[in-house]
Amino acid sequence: MLARTKAHEDAGQYAQGLTVLAPVLADAELTAYKPLHAEALLRRGSLEMNTGDANAAHADLEQAARVAITAGHDTVAAQSLSRDLFVRAALLHAAAAALEDAGMAQAMVERVPGEQPLRAEFLNNLGVAQIDAGKYAQALESLSASLAIKQDALGEDHPEVAYTLANIGYLKMAEYRYEEAAATSERALTLTQRSLGPTHPTAGVIEYTLGSALRKSGKPSLARQRLEHALELFAANSTQGGREYVHFDLGFSALALHDPMQAAQHFATAAALTAARGGDKLTEAYLHEAYGDLAQAQGTSPGPAASTVSRWRCAAKPWAPSTSTSRTPACATARCCCARVRPTRPSWSCAPRWRSARRPSPPAAPRSPRTSS
Repeated sequence: MLARTKAHEDAGQYAQGLTVLAPVLADAELTAYKPLHAEALLRRGSLEMNTGDANAAHADLEQAARVAITAGHDTVAAQSLSRDLFVRAALLHAAAAALEDAGMAQAMVERVPGEQPLRAEFLNNLGVAQIDAGKYAQALESLSASLAIKQDALGEDHPEVAYTLANIGYLKMAEYRYEEAAATSERALTLTQRSLGPTHPTAGVIEYTLGSALRKSGKPSLARQRLEHALELFAANSTQGGREYVHFDLGFSALALHDPMQAAQHFATAAALTAARGGDKLTEAYLHEAYGDLAQAQGTSPGPAASTVSRWRCAAKPWAPSTSTSRTPACATARCCCARVRPTRPSWSCAPRWRSARRPSPPAAPRSPRTSS
């Protein structure tokens, strides 16, 4: 049953995977067989990470690590700690705290000799955390090492390679290197479509990142095509997390194409989605900026919403990494528009991103985009 659950996860069928896993986890708890219990908790935490349920994922992965360590199941302990690193940094916005505890995950990975893919996943997730902490040079080193290991151990066409490529694209976005981000994201997308299929949820997250990079590099028409297709994939896969950010980018693309009416529709949808999930200060600041730009395009008064942009950005400061004193509010806002791949796929941070953990969300995703393996 665990193998069947993983098959659902690999196929992007996260809800089905959770359904299949439920009786396995119940049996493991009843029998008190710790190795099985740890594996089931790891599997559930990974599925929750991919659906964007950050709090549940963190709780399960943390418990999986504890149970695995008690049972002497080093591989599960290492993978649980590695994926929890991604969840805490990318989904719970606690990169600095996650990096403080990264040494434990690294120590557990080193206890499992010969597991190169496991080491690659840890390095991918470490790189995502370093991006969110503003440590871009260290992130590039970690992600490059992860990519090299994956290519050597798994082959050039493995989806794990796409996840880390997507996260490198996310890093280039954070550094304002939008054309390079677009090229890297397109490479990751092509590989994802070839290895996982053109309709896989990860393909949608990476295509969103590509569209965002194209918009920021001054190609709004191409960006709109990519973003609209990404939105279609989100709908086809019932992907909820991160949809507001796709609408934000579509709105800004519409403004660049002198279509304020369409921009207004996308910004209204983004506002409704943000309100439905409870919102956060950083996204609300982005929303105020969007309406300010829309008012300017329409030649009307920005009104109170736009006038409070700077105040919202100041309020959003706690979302920025504690070490990023040089990070400007504009940079903090920009990270909302790109997805990283999860530890093993895309996941969304402020939106999605990729873990090496299988996610890109958002700002989840690729796992390994804002992605973990």
